[in-house]
Amino acid sequence: MCGRYSLTNRRREALNRKFGVPPGPTTPRYNCAPGQIHEVVSQEGGETVWTRMQWGNQISSSSRADFLPINARSETVVSKPTFCDSFREKRCLIPADGWFEWQLIETQRYPHFVRRKDHSTFAFAGTWKELPPESLHRKAFTIITRSAETSMSSDGRQRAGAFALRRAI
Repeated sequence: MCGRYSLTNRRREALNRKFGVPPGPTTPRYNCAPGQIHEVVSQEGGETVWTRMQWGNQISSSSRADFLPINARSETVVSKPTFCDSFREKRCLIPADGWFEWQLIETQRYPHFVRRKDHSTFAFAGTWKELPPESLHRKAFTIITRSAETSMSSDGRQRAGAFALRRAI
């Protein structure tokens, strides 16, 4: 599962052209974490735009309707009640140039930064939803993940990994 990612690409004009959006974020982000606000690409009123959204929504509430995890498995995103409406109607792209996978060795976890060989920007597929009025932020997104390629694992077993798309919405 994707628990941290980065967006450090400083060629913002190329990034904006790649995703077909007007100029967007300009500050490099080296450690994009859950619960923080991030710039994502979404559709609003028929236009592709940059939108500020919270990654996940881990608020404490008795209602599961107020909860949005940071990741959703591609195999179940269509059938799970938490995601099915968002998957059909509220998709987004989360631009990144790498993400962190964590390896457990004995009792210590070690991060490994994963990126494309050419270091170019890509996008995670995602869904989003409106948050309740009492929430601090208006919208939250989830990254869609899938099982990782066997080559991503040091011991040859498949592990969960981020599902990256290479084209715009």
